[in-house]
Amino acid sequence: MSSSIVVPMDNRPIADAEDMPNLYRVVLDRVTELERSDRPMGERMRRLAIRAYSTSWDRPQYGRLELVADQLRRRLEQHERPDRTGANRGACCT
Repeated sequence: MSSSIVVPMDNRPIADAEDMPNLYRVVLDRVTELERSDRPMGERMRRLAIRAYSTSWDRPQYGRLELVADQLRRRLEQHERPDRTGANRGACCT
């Protein structure tokens, strides 16, 4: 009878050793961009990214880093959209 090692599917290593660093670079670039308009949120997102990147490079951590990247993308899109209510336009002088 032979023994085999069973590894849970979501703890398997990521497919390509370059995937995690590449995604982390994207996240850091987005963090830098977000910090220009919302520094406190950028710092929070940076901490989340560091936490995901500094632990094991497996599927769950890669997924966490993907979530951070997606949250950053959405936040940046919100900052890029013009305010359609006019609330952010300068006060009118009378």
